[in-house]
Amino acid sequence: MHQNKKLLTAMLPIFILFILGTQGYAQSDNDTAAIQEMVTAKRFVFEAQYAVPMRGGMVQLSPGYGLSISPDSIQCSLPYFGRVYTPPMNSSDGGLKFVSTKFDYSVKNRKRGGWDITLVINDVRNYQKLNISIFTTGKISVRVTCTDRESISYNGNLKKTR
Repeated sequence: MHQNKKLLTAMLPIFILFILGTQGYAQSDNDTAAIQEMVTAKRFVFEAQYAVPMRGGMVQLSPGYGLSISPDSIQCSLPYFGRVYTPPMNSSDGGLKFVSTKFDYSVKNRKRGGWDITLVINDVRNYQKLNISIFTTGKISVRVTCTDRESISYNGNLKKTR
């Protein structure tokens, strides 16, 4: 009896993970279709949770930072941590803050599910490209390439726009 209790106690976490894992998989089919629709429509919001600079460790961000994509504009408001080659004239321009209305948007399917989006910014000085990886779980990774500073990546979640 005592050995059966030990076995049950040892196996319980595995059963819980299995049940949670299968529930997550069942929900992901509906979520994947919704995410695919947002990517195709060019209409979604990235809520940044972490910044990952080239040097140093991951930085947890407070709420309110992110990136909004619509068919006619990109709005970016992200903090910056890293090396700046050409400092801004105005000290309040320290983060990555811009609005673009002229950009190229291309999408490729990822091998293991999800999408890779490349945004080439054509109308905002110093911002060249954003590489966005959207996973079927709703997680997003964004890498920003600039001409005047080191690249930086951000991790966070996908949110549907209204």
